[in-house]
Amino acid sequence: MLEKKRDSFASKTLKEGAESPELFRASLGLDFVFYKDAAGKKQCACIEINGDDSGIAGVEKIPKGQIDETRRILARLRDTRSSKLREKTTKANEIIDDINSGAFSVSPEAKKKIGEFIRKSIDKEAFFPNAFRNPSFIQEVTLDKSSQPQFVPREYMPRVYQEGESRKSSTGYWVCKPRRGRTGKDTFILTNAEFQGLFLPTVSPLWKEVYFVQEFIQPCGAENAPEGMKDNPTSMRLLIDFIYRENGNITPVFETAYQRISPLHPTDLRLLGDSNGVARENIYIVNKSRGAKSAAVSKEELNLARPIAEKIIHNLAEGYRKSLEASRPVKIEE
Repeated sequence: MLEKKRDSFASKTLKEGAESPELFRASLGLDFVFYKDAAGKKQCACIEINGDDSGIAGVEKIPKGQIDETRRILARLRDTRSSKLREKTTKANEIIDDINSGAFSVSPEAKKKIGEFIRKSIDKEAFFPNAFRNPSFIQEVTLDKSSQPQFVPREYMPRVYQEGESRKSSTGYWVCKPRRGRTGKDTFILTNAEFQGLFLPTVSPLWKEVYFVQEFIQPCGAENAPEGMKDNPTSMRLLIDFIYRENGNITPVFETAYQRISPLHPTDLRLLGDSNGVARENIYIVNKSRGAKSAAVSKEELNLARPIAEKIIHNLAEGYRKSLEASRPVKIEE
């Protein structure tokens, strides 16, 4: 596992943490948005928790001079993808193509068993070999967005829509994304009118099984954004590989962060048109697939995000402890 110099993210000193037994190891990719509150003060909200398959390829694209080159190299090594997984996936796709084309004839029962075998075989391989494999409890939380609000303090997460509550977002917009989706695919940003008049009637009553809905937050620009992009929407990825100890101390093993900057400015909404909401997603869903640019994270931005990340990790650890207790067999007294 790659290591970097320990910093203030640790709850206490490394020596104190090392004296306590290890509870679990994990790798998390936390996504944050910065915004201005009513008083104009910058705040931070966690919009998503991602698991041990979280990438940090954007660090490579940070402009030279914004980060130390050693950190860039370490991030590149940490982001190395599994060659074994790639080989398995290629072979699996070839087998599936042969079955679907009829070149390899199998019964429906055999087809199902082959599919299960392939899936289990691929799941055994880590997407990023240099990351920690998360305990199944924690990885499942990262995969199901609807479970994440119980681990992110309410004041640090956009309001989540619950059936029976007000259908009016305080910001005027809702973000509707698949519960188990990734990379912003099939995510919509809807006005209150669209959410109430189109989304809920169309997908109800099964929307909870498919979608996770949060209030939209108008993001600030990144402090280190290049000229001409200072006010473009951003989303920060904070990746942490860590050891969580029995006494509640967090021992960070690797940490890096970067800002993802939308190539579009909010005023481009008018230019692109807003008839079906596509422009909103193009502007505000910020990731590599939508052409996001990279910038280094400022000290202020890190100082806002780290304490929230630590609270989330502690909450996940508490949930993990409870899952272990629930799974222990009950002793039957004679």
